[in-house]
Amino acid sequence: MSTSEIERLLDIGRRAPSVPAGLAAGYLPSFESVVAVTSSTAAVMTTVGVYESARLSPKTGQQRRGLHVHFNQDRTAEAVIAHTDREARLPPAIRFLDHAGGVGHTTYLTSPSDLWALGCLSLSATTPRALPRETVAMQVPPSGARKAPRSVDRQVVPHVLAYLAALRFPLAIVLSNASCIHCDDGPLEDVSQAGDLVFVRMARTTLSFDPVLIGG
Repeated sequence: MSTSEIERLLDIGRRAPSVPAGLAAGYLPSFESVVAVTSSTAAVMTTVGVYESARLSPKTGQQRRGLHVHFNQDRTAEAVIAHTDREARLPPAIRFLDHAGGVGHTTYLTSPSDLWALGCLSLSATTPRALPRETVAMQVPPSGARKAPRSVDRQVVPHVLAYLAALRFPLAIVLSNASCIHCDDGPLEDVSQAGDLVFVRMARTTLSFDPVLIGG
C-alpha cells in the first residue's frame, strides 16, 4: 500500500475513524515527529518533538528526550483520526476527546513516514479499552507547610517570567484540562506579550496564556 493510498483511506472528507483512547495513546511514542497541542480555558501549550515512552527503561540507551502527556482515563472518551485538511493546511492528526465531545489534546503528525503507523492505528481491530495507569508517589516533608507556594499577583506574572527568561532559568511548565496533563521542562528562552496574551517560549514548547484568567 502506497502513501497516497493511505492518505485516501484516512481522507477526512469521507470519515474520521475513532479508536479507543488507550490504543491511540499507546501509539504516540512510535511517531517520528509531532506537534502536541493542549488547551484549557486560560492557556494553550504547544510542544514539538517526540513522545516519551513510559515502557522504556533508563538502561536501554535511548537518547531521545520525549515530551510527556498524562491522560485521565475516566475523562478521556476516544481518539479521532483525521487526515490532512488541505483547506485549513493542517497535517494528519489524532484528537483525544472527552465525554462531552471536547478536544483535550491533539497530536499533529509532521513526518510523512508516520502515515504508515496512522494507517495501522485506524485499521486496528483488537483494541485495548483502557489507558495505561500511572501511580506517582509524592512525599511531603514535615516542613512542607512552611515552604508552600504563595499566590502571586496575576499582573506581575509576565514580568517575573521575563526576568527568569533573561537568566535562562530552568522551569517545568505544566498545563492541565479535564482530560489530560501536558508537561515539559527546560530553560526559558523568551517571554513576550501581544495584547492580552503572554507567550512563554522554551526550546521546543510555546505556552500562551491570559494572566487575567489564571488562578494566581
